[in-house]
Amino acid sequence: TPKPSSAASDVYKRQAVVGVTYKSIAQDMTPEEQAAAAVDQRKSLFKTIRYNLGPIVGMAQGAPFDAEVAERNARRIAVMATMIPEMLAIDTSAFDNIETTALDSIWSNQGDIADMSQALIDNANVLADAAATGDMGATLGAVRGLGGSCGYCHDTDRVDTDKESIDTGRLSEDDLTSENLRYFFT
Repeated sequence: TPKPSSAASDVYKRQAVVGVTYKSIAQDMTPEEQAAAAVDQRKSLFKTIRYNLGPIVGMAQGAPFDAEVAERNARRIAVMATMIPEMLAIDTSAFDNIETTALDSIWSNQGDIADMSQALIDNANVLADAAATGDMGATLGAVRGLGGSCGYCHDTDRVDTDKESIDTGRLSEDDLTSENLRYFFT
């Protein structure tokens, strides 16, 4: 069996230290503090997914097509989507003072969350594979599947903030013309 390189070994050591440190810190946190930390981690993950999704959505709306960016970002989304069930494992519904758009139903439907995350992974990989060919039509066609994966979860497990977004001027009605892409802008 090959030995890991010293750089890889250093990474494993740092991950172990971070894991032990986090567990130690979490043990010193109240349940409400743990829930707040879980929400912060969740929001960070979804913001990072949205950051990577932005250029892809832009291309679908007419921005210049860049196959390399589409492939790279879709592959990132696929990797990050593997973390969604873990990020939604801590039930934060008991804490009314923690701001979140997650619906309480998430914690009674963890199997659905895993299935939806897998659909997101699969659709992100389909998009990345299409982008790897350089075929703009195939790539942009795959955006619909990716958007559907995001949209379905948002429809079933997230407070609908889209109307509020329009009312506050964060979105225009034109941004919502595609049902599959509307959630990327909230």
